[in-house]
Amino acid sequence: MTEFIKIYQRLFKMGLLVAIIIPSILLSQEPPEEFQFNISTLQGFYFFNGVTLDGAPIESDDWVAAFKGDVCVGARQWDTSVCGGGMCDVPAMGDDGSDPAFGYMLPGDIPTFLRPESEHAAGSVNEAFSRLKPLGKI
Repeated sequence: MTEFIKIYQRLFKMGLLVAIIIPSILLSQEPPEEFQFNISTLQGFYFFNGVTLDGAPIESDDWVAAFKGDVCVGARQWDTSVCGGGMCDVPAMGDDGSDPAFGYMLPGDIPTFLRPESEHAAGSVNEAFSRLKPLGKI
């Protein structure tokens, strides 16, 4: 009986993961051209529970991206309805030595978070949100 409970618990945990991951994949959209990036084997994630521009929350169709200098290293559409508990993550890909990840984040680097200009924002093509202290090494 104990073995049956362990199997049931594993299946339940896997089901929860699938229930969380599949909707975010199905609902995700292609990022704006300036926010294109390659996937790396070294990845870090910054978690935000809110992003504002001029004191107002950004819209669910806005994007937030992580940059190292002028290189986009990660991006996420800001739709809190598909984020876990209203807290969204923004990936930051690391330089793993491969050509597609050249110039990406290195240990100790701090990304700059930007968003594209849209109908919801005024200003330059990219608005800097903040510089954060690293939550961990990438």
